[in-house]
Amino acid sequence: NAAFDSEINTETDFKQLMWEYLIENKEKETDPEIRKKRGESFINISVQRATQMVPFIRPKDEGENIVFGLAKDNIIEEDSNRRGYYAPSHDIFEDWALTKFIEDKYQQEYENNSDAESFLSSIGMEPAICRAFRIWISDKLQALDYNAKRFLSDGWESTSIDNHWKDSILLAEKQSDHGKSLL
Repeated sequence: NAAFDSEINTETDFKQLMWEYLIENKEKETDPEIRKKRGESFINISVQRATQMVPFIRPKDEGENIVFGLAKDNIIEEDSNRRGYYAPSHDIFEDWALTKFIEDKYQQEYENNSDAESFLSSIGMEPAICRAFRIWISDKLQALDYNAKRFLSDGWESTSIDNHWKDSILLAEKQSDHGKSLL
């Protein structure tokens, strides 16, 4: 199958492949700009839902055709009581979107500025974001991302970072086979 021509060595590789084929619809959508927009829109919908802490949201500026396509492909579902309100159809899809959001913020805020506090404040503290943050850390540890080692150490040692973030770092580190080598 052409979908599995890519080499899959890690869980992160698998998630990326599934993102491309399920969320972005790579197998059926030939236009790379539409695929990109589907991914971006799904991330926006997931973040908007997570930060508002509501079951369904009305997508902002995502484009009717993109939202329709995501709903048609069962990536999002419409609220049966309110037309035009949507939510990710599966928790795992939402986790993928939120970890991509966190990775983007990490690259913008931390890799560019080495400011752990700024990065953490940019992602928010909502429960779904915190869950995705722990998944993101686990992915970094599994991938032996040594660039993330500095962030994990900075976050752990900082006196200005909220303890709930430190708890998340410690929990992910303890659950990882590779955590002890990074912290």
